Amino acid sequence: MEMTVMKEGHPYVDTRGFLQRYSAFVPDDYIILKLEQRHQNGEWVRWNQEMPRGCSAELLAQAEEFSALKKGFRGDLKFYQNPQVLAVAPLLEEQTPGMDMTMQL
Repeated sequence: MEMTVMKEGHPYVDTRGFLQRYSAFVPDDYIILKLEQRHQNGEWVRWNQEMPRGCSAELLAQAEEFSALKKGFRGDLKFYQNPQVLAVAPLLEEQTPGMDMTMQL
């Protein structure tokens, strides 16, 4: 979230390929679902960030770091019912300055 929706005003490319800007981040608009996997038929994959030719080494390094955070699943993935719902706003309130928001769920 710190590298995407929390970057108010920063540009991103939407799913249609158009340049957009992140709107104001409102923590109350977000939740985290803690799911327990029940069944999987498929494979986990890394979703690599695409970058234009000729971009700087610094930008390529940032894209590589971002890609390492993104995991996707190709196939049939099922979860047990009744996921735990975690509101983002209280989690941010608990955060101390400089604390990494990486959660161990």
